[in-house]
Amino acid sequence: MPQMTQIMDPRKLEIVLSLYETRHFGRTAEELYTSTAHVSRGLTDLEHRLGAKLFDRGPGRPVTPTPQGHHLHAGAQQAMQALQDLPNTDRGDEAGTHAVRMGVLGAGLGGGDTTEIIRRWRELWPAVELVYVPLDSHTHDTAVLSGRVDIAVVCITGTEEDELRSHTAYSTQRAIVVPPGDPLAEADVVHPEQVADREMLYSVIPGRLGQLWSDLPVDQGRKDVIITDPAYVALSVLTTGRIANHSMAAASLGAVEGTTFVPLSGPRVHMGVQIHAQEQRPAVLSLYDIVQACTITGPDPTPHTS
Repeated sequence: MPQMTQIMDPRKLEIVLSLYETRHFGRTAEELYTSTAHVSRGLTDLEHRLGAKLFDRGPGRPVTPTPQGHHLHAGAQQAMQALQDLPNTDRGDEAGTHAVRMGVLGAGLGGGDTTEIIRRWRELWPAVELVYVPLDSHTHDTAVLSGRVDIAVVCITGTEEDELRSHTAYSTQRAIVVPPGDPLAEADVVHPEQVADREMLYSVIPGRLGQLWSDLPVDQGRKDVIITDPAYVALSVLTTGRIANHSMAAASLGAVEGTTFVPLSGPRVHMGVQIHAQEQRPAVLSLYDIVQACTITGPDPTPHTS
């Protein structure tokens, strides 16, 4: 089965570790100071995202790890150990900076899982300010090397400069965003040739980011509306009636009522974090390392369309 890389809330990894040892939902809930229902929901959500059952269970049946559960348990152990080994203020470590500028393209690493990762980082460095810097297609390639930001959440293409250190946190399908009533909204998947003659929102996508969309007419539409920031794509689709390119990962975060995100065949979008290869400041390195520790790989439950 195809594999999918994605970032995971460390709290869900803690559920896997505890349940693996206790083999009991009630004891896991007690150990994590939460409810049995919360443990069950967390495990079910994790299994859904990975597309694999991690524990066999049911009325009158013991909780037993599946082969996928054994595999994830090993990865979760490594992740939690890596998190525990990070430098932090409580150990007397120096942060190396009073603020970390974090550049983010569009939806970045996603929603709830990223929130927990940032919370963990703030616990390590409570006196260090985390400064959000929005990125767009013009600043995507150069944000770190130019010194604009200390760490960037961007699209990882594999063609980055040697001066950059990059880590892929999740992968997702490309998407076409269509307005209300568009016939493409009913499609299971759209292929580039199906939109070759459609007017798309004009997008300026230079450099590495542009490699992902070279098979679409993104630079041939009218220039009355020019998209450089993914955050405004769905709203622009709704107001103009034109279609636009995006990623399926943004469907739950960037959708506007009436618009539809439809999977687009072709190369996948890989999002991750980037720092300068010579970065030495512990507060910056630990944010990069937390994301890396919370990245897991499992079966891809979505149909592949390339």
